[in-house]
Amino acid sequence: ADRLVQETLAGLVVQPSVSIDTRVALMAPLELLQQISGNAILLVIGQEHSSLMDQLLTGSVAFPLAARSACPVVVVPRRWSRSRTGNRPVVVALDGSSLADAVLDYAFDEADLHQSEVVALHAAPAHGLESSHSSEKAAIGKILAGQKHDHPDVPITTSIVSGHAIDRLVEASRVAEVLVIGRPHHRRPFSLWTRSVAHAVLSRSECPVVIVPPGWAAQLLGPCGHEHRSTA
Repeated sequence: ADRLVQETLAGLVVQPSVSIDTRVALMAPLELLQQISGNAILLVIGQEHSSLMDQLLTGSVAFPLAARSACPVVVVPRRWSRSRTGNRPVVVALDGSSLADAVLDYAFDEADLHQSEVVALHAAPAHGLESSHSSEKAAIGKILAGQKHDHPDVPITTSIVSGHAIDRLVEASRVAEVLVIGRPHHRRPFSLWTRSVAHAVLSRSECPVVIVPPGWAAQLLGPCGHEHRSTA
């Protein structure tokens, strides 16, 4: 395990200002990552493509970690490459079922980092009336007002699309820098998480997906934001 860690690090191009700590533990990956999330600002893991049988035998990591982590979790698709990024928006999903403040804070911090725009995406029922879409857009505008004040240099686009939220978010992931989604907030997080939009998008997104837990505080990033973000 130690050799695997060292071989992996040897193949990375890391800026001199970044310090790296390693840890090898004799425990289940999910248990270890959940422990780390209590003191981390961000966890970064790979997208899982194993079969259902493999997950039953060895256990899934990405899904339960994103459902229970104390900090935001980024799930990176296997085929994703930095070469495809650049001038792409940060897409944030607003579905009305989770607290929006933490999700928007993260999305706008990410847009600041990439010097890109934020697209606030809301999927409305395909049979919805035009007047209903207008009222939903107005409600989202009120939610975004505070972010516009705090991030005056970040362009914002509000997008109300028709259809199923999962399909619309997967489509958005094809042109996004990153997709930011709030984790559902309920008393039985894992049982309902498996039927949530966030859970479904994780395995289908074509760009990195950030799952933000309810109540997560952006102040944890510190005065320099992402420049001092820790990853595990």
